[in-house]
Amino acid sequence: MMPKKTGVQVCQVLRGQTAFKDTLIMFLTALNDEVTQVRGLETGADDYVSKPVSPKVLLSRVAALLRRVQKDHSKAVKVGNISIDPEKFLVQIEDKEIVLAKKNLNCCTF
Repeated sequence: MMPKKTGVQVCQVLRGQTAFKDTLIMFLTALNDEVTQVRGLETGADDYVSKPVSPKVLLSRVAALLRRVQKDHSKAVKVGNISIDPEKFLVQIEDKEIVLAKKNLNCCTF
């Protein structure tokens, strides 16, 4: 048990702050009743794991969350008003898009 606040309350505080909007939150708790699980997930938790849980299952669930986050991030690089997206073979200068052939970006590693 956490002193002074519940996990749901902490989750509410974090989700209310812009800096933590995209932070992954996983509950690992001995509380396994349906009402608490639903409240935790509705508050903004990404996963809810009840103890006891095997270390392998816990690590697998953490890995699944991290895979989901990593898929969402592109390898685009932005410097000033220029952005380069090597996955889409696209360069943007301000709002003007310049589509490049694959060979133009093969020299670059991001």
